[in-house]
Amino acid sequence: MTVLLIAIVVVTSTAGDLLLTRGMKETGEVSDFAPLALVRRLGRALGNPSILAGVVTMAVSFLAFVAALAIAPVSLVVPATAATYVGGTLGAKWYLREQVSTTRWLGTLIVIGGVILVSMS
Repeated sequence: MTVLLIAIVVVTSTAGDLLLTRGMKETGEVSDFAPLALVRRLGRALGNPSILAGVVTMAVSFLAFVAALAIAPVSLVVPATAATYVGGTLGAKWYLREQVSTTRWLGTLIVIGGVILVSMS
């Protein structure tokens, strides 16, 4: 059950991050911090389907994370969920079409190694 919950956290958290990023890129940068402008920007953001889907998937991720913590040690759950960094890097490359440097790929490989080490214990 722990493995399933951690997998749900990793998939939904990664999906949420990618969807929120896409939605905010579609909504645009906040450059006017006047109260009325912020309210308008918030309305646009809340009406964006990617942002709404991102919020829902992040909520599912949070609930699965809490459930995982209820049945497994935090020293296992938190490091194992670091796999979201791997998913985020892959999603940035292929879903968001971002350029990912060699250094970032190397960092991703190091994270994978850490997740494997933690899961073996």
